[in-house]
Amino acid sequence: MKCLKYTLDRFEGDKAVLLIKGDETVEEIISKKSILHTKEGNIYEKCFSNDYKVFKVHYLEKETINTRKRSLEILNRIKEK
Repeated sequence: MKCLKYTLDRFEGDKAVLLIKGDETVEEIISKKSILHTKEGNIYEKCFSNDYKVFKVHYLEKETINTRKRSLEILNRIKEK
């Protein structure tokens, strides 16, 4: 089984656009209904079986919170300059 992490970038109608973490140039479009906690910026882990069928998608709450916190700290440092 292989797992990849994604960031929820945006919505386009009933679709969610995910970006692969570490290579944000790669987009993957999935049904908005197939994920929980649909908020832009959330981080998900998507696991595949050996034949690359999606096995599970789950929301990474702690990683999302930590990433938002780091982003806010960086933004505040930039604003102080």
